[in-house]
Amino acid sequence: MVAYLAIIKDSFREALASRVLWGLLGVITLLLLLLAPLGYRERVTTRLQVPELVEIREFIDRVRTEGVKRGSTPSTHIWSKFDEKFQEDLLEFGPPKPGDISGAQKLERTQYKFVGELNRLIEDVDFYEPDVWSRVYMLTPEGGVLRKKLADDTATDDDKRRLNRLALEAAFPDQLAASLPTSLQFRYLTWDAFSPIPISRADLNSAVTTRMATVMKLFVGVIGVIVAILVTASIIPQTFEPGSLNLLLSKPISRSCLFIAKFLGGCAFTCLNAGYLIGGLWVLLGFRFGIWDLRILLCIPLYVFVFSIYYTISALAGVVWRNSLLCIGATIVFWLVCMGLGLAKNAYESWALDDYEFAQIIPTDSSLMAVSRAGIVNEWDDEKQRWREVFESDEQELVRWMKDLMPAQFRPVGAAYDAKADRLINLQRTLNEGTLVTLVGERDENWDSQRGASAPTGSFKLLTEPEGSLLVVSSMGLFRLVGDPLKDRQTTEVFGFQIPTGGGPYRNVGPSPAVILTQPATAAAHPESGGIILYSRQTLTRLRKAKARYELAGEFKVEIGEKEEVELLVAGDSILVAPEDGPLLIVDLDSMSLRHEVKLPRKQRADLMSSSPDGFRVAITTDKGRLRLLDLASGEWRTPRLRGQGDIGATSFTDDDKLLVTTQSIRVHEYDLNDGKTDVSYAPRMKTLEWCYRYLLRPVYYAFPKPTELDESISYLLAKESDRKNFDSPWTPIWSSLIFMTVVMLLACIYIERQEY
Repeated sequence: MVAYLAIIKDSFREALASRVLWGLLGVITLLLLLLAPLGYRERVTTRLQVPELVEIREFIDRVRTEGVKRGSTPSTHIWSKFDEKFQEDLLEFGPPKPGDISGAQKLERTQYKFVGELNRLIEDVDFYEPDVWSRVYMLTPEGGVLRKKLADDTATDDDKRRLNRLALEAAFPDQLAASLPTSLQFRYLTWDAFSPIPISRADLNSAVTTRMATVMKLFVGVIGVIVAILVTASIIPQTFEPGSLNLLLSKPISRSCLFIAKFLGGCAFTCLNAGYLIGGLWVLLGFRFGIWDLRILLCIPLYVFVFSIYYTISALAGVVWRNSLLCIGATIVFWLVCMGLGLAKNAYESWALDDYEFAQIIPTDSSLMAVSRAGIVNEWDDEKQRWREVFESDEQELVRWMKDLMPAQFRPVGAAYDAKADRLINLQRTLNEGTLVTLVGERDENWDSQRGASAPTGSFKLLTEPEGSLLVVSSMGLFRLVGDPLKDRQTTEVFGFQIPTGGGPYRNVGPSPAVILTQPATAAAHPESGGIILYSRQTLTRLRKAKARYELAGEFKVEIGEKEEVELLVAGDSILVAPEDGPLLIVDLDSMSLRHEVKLPRKQRADLMSSSPDGFRVAITTDKGRLRLLDLASGEWRTPRLRGQGDIGATSFTDDDKLLVTTQSIRVHEYDLNDGKTDVSYAPRMKTLEWCYRYLLRPVYYAFPKPTELDESISYLLAKESDRKNFDSPWTPIWSSLIFMTVVMLLACIYIERQEY
């Protein structure tokens, strides 16, 4: 054992003699010194940032439209505070003509100046006037507290500025995002860096800890590994040179153990560098940010493990060719192959599977339609046995290809089928004007998308009433489609003349008083009674249909995260709430009280849900692509016997015992749930690219080690205990890499023992 320790020590000394090592240590020291003065201080959130204005054009339009009217309203108050020159600019505010570059630049300047003027008003401690804001309902208890302090004359200047901000948020909830009470101002030495960031101290600490995984992946997992390979690449080849090897083998040691000792020596050298960098960052985070999280130090052994994966290839090349340059070349090729496989798999899944995967199935009287996650409507062509894309507007096509760059508000709301008129309806924000319009596609017109009337402000959901009418759910209430959706103004024919009847195609149908819905929000309709369930920021609101309108019938507070999105379904006498994080909640529809919670197996969560026509059976697709059936009457779960478990998407009942199920993203099969047999299939032939992905790329990817995915293991270690359940299999990359390393090291040892030196 002493001899092998001496060999490890010699390997360590060889690495220490490298100039690259000392250069790397100098760079790490310089980086730590540059980061040392970075810190932050906490301050009250007052100022607006441009990204916080969700609907800036609608905000400006509302202020200038209402501001010129008489009365004492928030819009008129804001308008009166603007100077005449800026008022003129706002009156001329509007979307530029296509190709008008100067007009687009003027539009952008006006928007930024509008935000600047609002910040000027917020900073004015006399901006808030009780008479103006008395009829504005504060969305948070903080606003009520500050109002009382102002009335009692105990409010500080910061309190007044904060109240100004909260008053704007309450008056314009659709246009202005809600803010946190405090923001963090980052500082470098004594200078403020950047604008205050609206984040709490606890959230910052959590974010910094979790973002350490990204830092480790870039600086340690990529740059650090490459440098370590360059430094240690010569250790193995020099060991097995004839002169060095004969001297070493004169001692009572074996060749394989000699090889492993040299390998461990390289790993020990790398551990020293990782400990210096990560340990230094941990000390800085502790002193400057108060984050003394020992989990950060767990990144050191993980980094050494990542290095050892690549080093096995370098070591194998070293014993075969005994050339340092070939060792480096083989390692780089291996790294490129691993990275290429991961990029190819992720790219195909992101741009093909994720976009084309069906998220909604729409059975119609004469055809089957399905809507992809990208909002594209597909109709089954029975003659050609394939899906045909229909009802795609120019905006949808552009959003589809620029989905990662396009803001969320430009994505389509979601297609709905109007059975009465045999047409498709969707809502889409135009890219040029930025207004929300109705898109109409009629069967007689081959489902071609036609631009129609403007949709209600803040619309985010389309629902169908039991009698077939379409409802639009907006942030300020419900609107029923009663007129021609292709016309902004409705008319009627009298003696051959079109007489305007006033109003658009949408009619407000309640509730009164209005329920203000702020994102994240969603809605669901009861298929029999026509009742509506709304969800917004931890609150379920039940609306009952009374003649042609809707009225409030109850509320229930859901114990989940305030900004957590949910999937919502109404079936029978139950409301199913599926949050992003946590168990499935089943709420009683009549009493609006929690009936029970359901934990899905193996850390799964409900992703898509559908109910049978009788409301007694619910099909739930988990985020792992598995389908389970829930009997609401008995509370029993059942896993149906069907193909494709693990790759299932959207579902839709055509009868109480017949279920349409999506597998492999775009293949739909109708199953009889009693015997599990397939009645009808809507399955196009597999294209060449998809065949290569499923039968070539995926098998090779799972057979290879996954060093590029070890950042998931790092993220798991750095995540809070409550967030760790969101990780599917954080240790899979480690186990697959360990198996690969064992095989490579075994091959190297066999080669060494059989080789004549």
